[in-house]
Amino acid sequence: MDEDRKRDILDEIIELTSPPLRMASDITAQEYALRTGVTDTTAASRLNKLVEQGVLTSHRVYDKTIQHYVRVWRKVESNDDSSAGGM
Repeated sequence: MDEDRKRDILDEIIELTSPPLRMASDITAQEYALRTGVTDTTAASRLNKLVEQGVLTSHRVYDKTIQHYVRVWRKVESNDDSSAGGM
């Protein structure tokens, strides 16, 4: 295997294994707690219940602004019109 091919494969693997970046719409337990006046633990518990119900998903992402990994929750986007009352 030549060095160019090896470098291409390594670049591909790095891209596949890189953690997702935090999105603007991601919510942390701390943000939820501050907004609702509950503890971080209660906030995480409530958000995890919404994960169980299929309303949210939970992800470990890299936050470039603080250069640290954080747990975030994202709203599940549905493409099914019937869930919004459509026909």
